This record gives sequence, C-alpha cells and structure tokens, in this order.
Amino acid sequence: MRRLLFKYPIHAVDCRPNVITLLIGYNSIYGAHGVSPSAAFSELRSLCDYLLMTLPSVKIIVGTLPPSSGDPGTGSTTEAGQFNLSIMGHGLTGLNSKISVANLATSMTLSGIGPDGLHPNQFGSDIMANVLGRAVMSIFPNTMGRAVAN
Repeated sequence: MRRLLFKYPIHAVDCRPNVITLLIGYNSIYGAHGVSPSAAFSELRSLCDYLLMTLPSVKIIVGTLPPSSGDPGTGSTTEAGQFNLSIMGHGLTGLNSKISVANLATSMTLSGIGPDGLHPNQFGSDIMANVLGRAVMSIFPNTMGRAVAN
C-alpha cells in the first residue's frame, strides 16, 4: 500500500473531490518493483479503503490495464489479464458500491498503444478519455451534460 499511497497525490484528498479516477499502469505493477498482480491488487484495495475512509462520500473509478503488445520487460499479458479479472470481478466492486470500473482492456485495441507496447498513443488516449468520461457520467448523469463525445 505504501508504494501506491506515496505515488498518489495526497494533497488531492484535501480538495475533497467528488470522484477519483485510479489508473494503475504496467510500470506500477511490474516495473522496477517486481510486484505480482495479486500483490498489486491487494495494494489497490488498500488504497481504495484509505480513500473511502478519508473521503466517505467520494466515488472511485478504477481503470483496468489496457492491452499490451507483449512483454517489454514489464510482465506478461497473462498476468495483466489476472489483474484485470481481479478488478472486474467481485474484488473491488463487491468491496464497496462507491467503486466502479472503467474497462479499458476491452475498449482499446493494440492500435491505441504506442510503439513502446505499453503507453497509449493519441488514438488510445482519446478512447481512454471517452471510457473514463462515460464512467464519470454514469455516476453524475445530470451534472456532466454533453462533456464527453459518444
């Protein structure tokens, strides 16, 4: 939990946001830390617990890992699939009704991933923005208007 909490901008908690979007990247899971998907998921759950305890009325949107073109030193796509299944399954949404999931894994294809095989290109960033925007609109349907393109 410490690794994720220290990377999270704690000052944002002071702003008392209505919604927090958490995008966990391949580098956070596999990078130099060498953390397994199950350990990363455990840290993510701890971070959600912390945020909900600190901000009881906040809604949290967790993005799944987008597709990857393989293993550029960060872990296998099978492990990423395990992590996504943990997020999509009862693991997070069953934890608290204030947590929802933005499924980037099924919304994006490899055409949205840049040459490094991990990070989105402009096309992928546009897809991510739409998926996350729809997730926010589903939480606050009457306040967002038409801020996100279909």
